Amino acid sequence: MANLAINSFTPRDPTSLVVGATACQVIGGLVPQMSPFVVAGLIDGLALTERDAGMVASAELLALATTAILIAPVLPRVFSRRAAIFALVFTLVAQTASVAADGWAALILLRSLAGIGEGALYAMSLCIVASRCRNP
Repeated sequence: MANLAINSFTPRDPTSLVVGATACQVIGGLVPQMSPFVVAGLIDGLALTERDAGMVASAELLALATTAILIAPVLPRVFSRRAAIFALVFTLVAQTASVAADGWAALILLRSLAGIGEGALYAMSLCIVASRCRNP
């Protein structure tokens, strides 16, 4: 009788992959969770009205959601480490530039650009998890 033992050993994902996916998820997914603090900071720190601060946060969230939805179908074909690094750098540059923004319109533009990078990172993190899932 043949030995039909099933090898239950599955190699673990490399640490760099797990750290990268976690970083993408935290950076991309933290914005929606932190938006109440962002709005409060915009009101207190920049003396924006509640309406203006809400519009800035909403623009970023809208850019994040739209980007994640639009790139999700093509990610399995084009995803790479370079794309994730580019999205990370893009997000960090836009976030850093938004700190120095001196006008409301510039702030909305820069936060929207940051939202694009965050949406890409968020979608990439979910793509990594989905590509490693064994249960269809």
